[in-house]
Amino acid sequence: MECAGNNDCCCEEGRLVYDVIVVGGGSAGLWTAKTAAENGCKVLLVDKRAADDIGKKISYDSTPPYVFEQLGIPLPSGKELDDTGDVLTLVSPNKKHRVEAPVPNVLFSRRLVGQRLAGYAADAGVKFMYRAQVLGPVIEDGYVVGVRVKHLDSCDADGRGDEEELRARVVVDASGFYAVIRRNLPREILVQDPQYGEDVVLGYREVRRIVGESSDCPPPEYRGYYDYLGYHGGYLWIVREENNWANIGIGVQDCPGNPGPVKPVQDFAADNPAIGPECMARGSGDPMYIPLRSCQPQLAANGFMAVGDAACQVRPSTGYGWHTGLLAGDIAGEVAARAVKKQDVSREALWEYDVQWKRGLGAILASFDAIRIMCQSISNDELDILLARGILGSEQIEALWNDKPFEVGAGKQISSFFSAIGHAGLLLKVKFVIDSADRLYKLFSEAPDSPEGLERWNSERTGIFTELRSKLGATVHEKDYLGGMEKHEL
Repeated sequence: MECAGNNDCCCEEGRLVYDVIVVGGGSAGLWTAKTAAENGCKVLLVDKRAADDIGKKISYDSTPPYVFEQLGIPLPSGKELDDTGDVLTLVSPNKKHRVEAPVPNVLFSRRLVGQRLAGYAADAGVKFMYRAQVLGPVIEDGYVVGVRVKHLDSCDADGRGDEEELRARVVVDASGFYAVIRRNLPREILVQDPQYGEDVVLGYREVRRIVGESSDCPPPEYRGYYDYLGYHGGYLWIVREENNWANIGIGVQDCPGNPGPVKPVQDFAADNPAIGPECMARGSGDPMYIPLRSCQPQLAANGFMAVGDAACQVRPSTGYGWHTGLLAGDIAGEVAARAVKKQDVSREALWEYDVQWKRGLGAILASFDAIRIMCQSISNDELDILLARGILGSEQIEALWNDKPFEVGAGKQISSFFSAIGHAGLLLKVKFVIDSADRLYKLFSEAPDSPEGLERWNSERTGIFTELRSKLGATVHEKDYLGGMEKHEL
């Protein structure tokens, strides 16, 4: 059956059926919806927020500028743009060692740029359904065929409201960390990893007034930001904004024994004579959880795709996910449109998305995951040594913050490390981690052409991570974030 036009959806057995339903209006969802619509699909985007709140999120609000050029859209400017930078200084836990690396970045208004992306999607013909909470998938005969939604403006004091079922040929989960569609799919439809707290960080930031100078606050002429290692499996950042404001934030690993993210930020500010008590903004995203790992093992299934945070498509070395969501959405939207046009939305038809992501940026990010696990597992003293000895030097930091292949050769850095008496154990860890990163890069670069190869591929992937954690003495604890949409005490 053919549809009348790009702004209309089809009617089957008396029910409206969209070509694509996208769940979530973040960067991944908006770009997936736009791309699918530009390629001829009838697209509905569903989001629980109001239209004016699309893009609104309290976060670091920084992204690498290359993503704009790659997608052919203008860089933030005017009111969208807060600042630009071209350098990062990474500081060791003991603050005795600093590594500077070229890291271009754009500090921007998430809300204004998010509104611009929503405008692109609307111009492409995407329809929007706001203030609608997606409750879960509709599954028939092994296919995801739609979603169940609750209209929030109809809810009473007890949260009961009008519900309806929406149908589509392809459902894209771009709902962010909670992944409300993906996590409710049975294993016979989608292979997915358990959710470990160690693969999640709690994000928080404050924007404080700069009242002076100190070595722990970037000077006015500094075109970048400082990142401090050694903060409970994460790092603390400080970046100077216009009009003498400092953006101070943190990501804290969500595992037993770690504090919430607020106190470390406030303690850093209190101990820094350059930072005053005046605070322009504070808070976390909604949710405050950030996946910090490589992507889920399976990204496409019958009538289904996952993109962005819902697929754990983030940069594990930093937690950045805004730009990776855009890049994933660009692939997903095109693949979904081709499948719809061929009237075949099976996992085989959608598998091209899985392959393109894993063999491209996904392979680089998977290698970063090995480095991330090491940095979260070793002691602060060992992190100090890595920076002091140049194992994590300027070239490595540039790669980890710019989505470039990570390399620590067997040359100068490792050779000099061999001479460091008393650190043989750490050396062995580093060598094993680098080997694991190389294996992951190769494995993802050779991701299977079809779903038939997934079981073997995923078994090898799981084995690499299991062995890596064992060598590092890293433990993991499974958590049910979806059950009750867990809220963490700040």
